[in-house]
Amino acid sequence: MIDISRLEAYLQQRFSDAAEFLQELVAINSFTVNTDGVNANAQRVIEQFTPFNFQVRQEQCGLPGTGKHLILDSGGDAPAIGLISHLDTVFSPQEEVENNFHWKQEGDIAYGPGTMDIKGGTAMIWLILDALAAQSPELFRQTRWIILLNAAEEKLPLEFGELCLRELPQNTKACLVFEADSEKRENFCLVNSRKGRGSFTVKVTGRNAHAGGYHRDGANAIHQLARVVDRLEALTDLEHETTVNVGTISGGTVNNTVPASATATLEMRSFDEARYRKVQQAILAMNGPGEIKSVNGGHACQIEIQQTNEHLPWPENPGTNSLAKIWQEAASSCGYQLTSKPRGGLSDGNPLWNIFPTIDGLGPRGANPHCSQQNADGSQEPEHVDLSSFVPKALVNCLAVEKILESV
Repeated sequence: MIDISRLEAYLQQRFSDAAEFLQELVAINSFTVNTDGVNANAQRVIEQFTPFNFQVRQEQCGLPGTGKHLILDSGGDAPAIGLISHLDTVFSPQEEVENNFHWKQEGDIAYGPGTMDIKGGTAMIWLILDALAAQSPELFRQTRWIILLNAAEEKLPLEFGELCLRELPQNTKACLVFEADSEKRENFCLVNSRKGRGSFTVKVTGRNAHAGGYHRDGANAIHQLARVVDRLEALTDLEHETTVNVGTISGGTVNNTVPASATATLEMRSFDEARYRKVQQAILAMNGPGEIKSVNGGHACQIEIQQTNEHLPWPENPGTNSLAKIWQEAASSCGYQLTSKPRGGLSDGNPLWNIFPTIDGLGPRGANPHCSQQNADGSQEPEHVDLSSFVPKALVNCLAVEKILESV
């Protein structure tokens, strides 16, 4: 058993190194399609983990303009723990400059791109592995550690889930996802389930005509798309946390022509797979002739809806709940409160939970992900991480991981 007081003292001692590592990661712009930045971020991670002598592998992400996924593996055939983070952020170099969004520390709060999502989580992985290696060396050596970092998590390529399932052996005891903890100060909260997401494109084809002299000959694709959008949005069921959101729309060419084409993109999310499938079917059932027709000739608009990708829901399940219980007991043993709850956004845990016990939210406490703006009146703050949460959260993580491995 790890001595809790000694472990906490060690984490306090090493926290400055973790904070320095985090600050250096934040200084590297790793916008998803900044290939050089994402790969530079990976190299800094590799450097930080070099003392562990892990095997290093990289695999090019298949999405255009992206960098390489990173795998760090201690090797061997011992029971494995998967530790998952990502290399990219949502902030372009231009956005960082325009909003003067860089590392800025005010007391325990550190602002900057990726401080919360998810470079703080990567620093947390290093801190807990460093502590376990020092404080429980035998346990550390008897475990296969596999760190998997997605090069394009903000675009959620399906291939990364496939990569994880390929890299993680059958004797993997847990997949630990280091997205940030978003609980209020003094408490911790893990993620025990996440919504699934389906993305779709809608294309409407109508009929061109002069908007003045020959209006009766035209079939307005934008008008038809507006009807479709209304029906799509009506599928939202907030009572059951199922949402449909039309995010982009375009169509037509000039004002004096009845438009013959219009397009939209949308996403649908739900915690429950049965509800997900029901809404998915309702969306796809809108394919076919529309009700907007030309007055002359009755030419009907045609609606074509295609699903472009799919991430199925991660529901509450026994494997995740068993891990949540271990974390709650670990937190209680050192005087902290910890809960678990659903989260609407997706993560790299979505394709893993039904293969391996998976838990999320293991990173440090933070707030305002994907936001780079700060108002002078303080009503809006950019993304930040609570530095004071690192040591206590790392302590809980270490104790919980030890518990998992003791049962092997």
